[in-house]
Amino acid sequence: MKKTLLIILITFWLSDRTAFAQVKTDRIYRTDKTIIEGKIEEISETEILYKISGNAKAPVKHIARKDVRRIVYANGKVEELTLPAASKVASNKQKQKDGVKTTETSKSAASKEIPVVEVKKEEEKVAEITKPAAPKVMSDRIIRKDGGIVEGKIVNASPGKIEYKNPDDKEETIYFISGADVAKIEYADGRIVDMTASVKPPSAKKEKNKDKPKSDPVVKKQNRKKITFDQEIAGQSGKGKPRQLLDIPRFVIGVGAEASYVLEPLSKKWVSTSDSIGLQQGFGGSLRADLHVTKGIALSLGAGYNVWQVKRNYVTTDITTNTKVVQYATQDKFQVIPIQAGIKLYLMKGFYLMPEASFNIITASSSYKDGIVVNPNGNKTSSTSVSKIGYGGSIGCEIYKLPTVIDISARFQVINAEQFRSLNEPLYYAGLRLGIGIGK
Repeated sequence: MKKTLLIILITFWLSDRTAFAQVKTDRIYRTDKTIIEGKIEEISETEILYKISGNAKAPVKHIARKDVRRIVYANGKVEELTLPAASKVASNKQKQKDGVKTTETSKSAASKEIPVVEVKKEEEKVAEITKPAAPKVMSDRIIRKDGGIVEGKIVNASPGKIEYKNPDDKEETIYFISGADVAKIEYADGRIVDMTASVKPPSAKKEKNKDKPKSDPVVKKQNRKKITFDQEIAGQSGKGKPRQLLDIPRFVIGVGAEASYVLEPLSKKWVSTSDSIGLQQGFGGSLRADLHVTKGIALSLGAGYNVWQVKRNYVTTDITTNTKVVQYATQDKFQVIPIQAGIKLYLMKGFYLMPEASFNIITASSSYKDGIVVNPNGNKTSSTSVSKIGYGGSIGCEIYKLPTVIDISARFQVINAEQFRSLNEPLYYAGLRLGIGIGK
């Protein structure tokens, strides 16, 4: 009885945990303080695409990016899209001060009441006296292009995004801002990284500095060394780039090695040594280029080379030495150059199905050589070539270590070469491909 009760409690606990995990969704915080729960589909420069949670077939909804303040993903990551009002205080402080002075001057000019002006001046003096000394800034500062300032501890800086932590956050949540929205980064150790600048030749830099004042009070006081983003992160562009959803490259080009195997149950005549040249194992390579048109679809174009080769030695036994000697030999080679076009349909990140069509240039050659006796087919080499249409598909997985992309796939191909050598049977073969490419 106790065991049965224990099993029921464990089953209930597991089902409760599973149900809780399934309802975890992304959260969109709007600037009007409302919250939308759903699944983020895509983030662009102007809008955010999402689906309502709990319904995979729900239509994709749109919301303007400027109306969204923050996104909290299901995995815990937080992305700041529009800077909160509290973070803009530092950038707007001087503007507010100037605005107060302008308003005071205009009001005093209109009313021409001198006592009012004197009272305001006294208030300003009191404010200056009671204003505490500015604390020493020990955290990094992210200066946005809209003038806002975000303070925190920078974890990682790249052209696509800036990741940082809030020192006051005990949970150490990692926030990030798109690199395209950042003007510069000021580190606590005095370094300044200009996100919009690029490395320039020393001569050009010197000529530019001739027109500048000899001293810059702000930089001299802070004793900061100004460097560009290219100098900070070697080999990367200094200009901020928009964040790519799921880090999928726009364009990939790569090469791959292939192993092929003729499927005997479907191509018996191609495998048979009596009806054909006895094809079985083959090998080859391919070049492929992919263009991602959307998050889940990519156009693929490729060309390759596959070869099957069979060599036969016809031997006999020498009676005097009791050893085997070659009477004559034949060598058959079957080569296919496919030009393929397909569509990659991504089921999830990296995993895809790809139906494809192909135009195949087929060349079959046979070489006959004499041994201790004359080859019945003569001592010669012959070849024939044809062009055939084919089709097939692949299922594979892409591993992104940008800019490197690794592609592992299983392939199935059919070539309508039933009239080749009067076999009256298409060629069916399957294979594995291991590819490596560069994504951008």
